[in-house]
Amino acid sequence: MYGLESIKRLAQSVWMAARGTVDDVLYERIPPSFLIIGTQKGGTNSLFTYLANHPQVLPSTEKEVNFFNSDGRYARGTKFYHTYFPHKTPQFANKLTFEGTPAYLRRADKVASRIYDYNPAMKLIALLRNPIDRAFSAWQMYRRYYQQNSNWFFDWMEQFESELPKDMFVRRTTDFGENFEQDIRNELELFERDQMTEMPILDGGHYFRQLQHFVRLFEKQQILIMQSERFFSETLSELQRVEAFLTLNPHSWSHDQLKPQFGGGYENEMSEFARCLLGEFYQRENALLYGLIGTDYNWS
Repeated sequence: MYGLESIKRLAQSVWMAARGTVDDVLYERIPPSFLIIGTQKGGTNSLFTYLANHPQVLPSTEKEVNFFNSDGRYARGTKFYHTYFPHKTPQFANKLTFEGTPAYLRRADKVASRIYDYNPAMKLIALLRNPIDRAFSAWQMYRRYYQQNSNWFFDWMEQFESELPKDMFVRRTTDFGENFEQDIRNELELFERDQMTEMPILDGGHYFRQLQHFVRLFEKQQILIMQSERFFSETLSELQRVEAFLTLNPHSWSHDQLKPQFGGGYENEMSEFARCLLGEFYQRENALLYGLIGTDYNWS
């Protein structure tokens, strides 16, 4: 016998499924008018959460849709992509919707043209964090994943139907995550031999190489580039920049709405030698970035 609560939950599930089917028949989906394209570990989760609270904005059902960077998902077409966005019901008809996939910036060589083909008027937001700190933060995250599942990187590739062959990645040593400096040295050695390691960290900070693909296709006024450090320290004023960029009405952001979304929880500190090593590695790339965007972040 089913209890009353079980019957209620079943009825609610049936109603929600029926409502979804009706909405699919009566209303089209609202396609995204802007995308958060990166960078990983640059504050995209926070920005996504904040914008989802704006009264003129509706988020995608998942933050990271991974559509334009995945050959498998991209091949399913825009009808599949649009299932991640709300229906254009009367109460939502004038709202903007969006998603935020940091991998879009990292796979810019392929993603930029795909987004342009989808919508040449698309607006793009990129958060750029000091690549040295970004690398250390990514390493902290990756080692946590690795401790939980040493095969997580390849499982992730399969989940998002990556077309990249697994054998193109050199496996990390089994002691990965014990020493940041050594792990970076190992990756640098492979980088110099034009090889790629699993759980790649260094390439994520090559912002000039990534952004140039978008700059070549999209108008300057369609791309908002934000410094992550400033976004973290001056959140309200940076959100006001985003509102102006998206032509949104100014929102009265509450203190609760602007709470940090992720504290990291990392206890390790980067050695000065590792910082100098990465500073030298990213020096030329940073200089090219500053020239591209016309702003010197003075990262070191």
